[in-house]
Amino acid sequence: MKSNKALVLKITFLILILFKSVGADQKYIFTTDWVTANSENWLKHLSQFKGKPNIHGLEIGTWEGRSAIWFLENILTHPSATITCVDTFYWGEGTEDRFDKNIRASGLAQKVKKIKGQSQFVLVTLERSHYDFVYIDGCHRAACVLTDVILSFYLTKPGGLIILDDYLYQPDRKPIETPKIAIDAFLVIFKPYIEILDKKYQVIIKKKDLGLKEDININP
Repeated sequence: MKSNKALVLKITFLILILFKSVGADQKYIFTTDWVTANSENWLKHLSQFKGKPNIHGLEIGTWEGRSAIWFLENILTHPSATITCVDTFYWGEGTEDRFDKNIRASGLAQKVKKIKGQSQFVLVTLERSHYDFVYIDGCHRAACVLTDVILSFYLTKPGGLIILDDYLYQPDRKPIETPKIAIDAFLVIFKPYIEILDKKYQVIIKKKDLGLKEDININP
């Protein structure tokens, strides 16, 4: 009998710890967490933008809004700071509904612009050299990633950052089905115009401020 009571108490204690650990997220509806493991590194590189006015972020692939909310709560903290979230919301039943509910629950919906559509068509409609940082975590096929990062380069301010997720994603798959070959190609072709700040599971690059009228001087 005593052993049963001890077991019940132990299980109850563990449940209480579990609820306490997730308490901060109780107002949100998240089914995944791809943020926590990266948050320390994001803070390291993005802290230069924290609390500053008129800082604008762009997120390609927003899923349930967890990363967007992290950026809002930790980097885009000035009232004039904004984030634009681009996603098809094709994958996962109820994903768009959860995104909408989470953004409302954050209390920061007025700082979020949601654009539903395929990134290769959406990005060409956005303002050039407008964003201080871009987070790319959309379609993982190489053609998609290459298109996203090239278009994002032109949308990023000189001196701004681009974060590319899943550089080492599922290496056993065909190269054209993963981001790595696309990211490697971009790093080689755009080498004169970027600085690599971090290259692990995520790649973080800085767009150089070359003082040119155009983003790239294409003359030889």
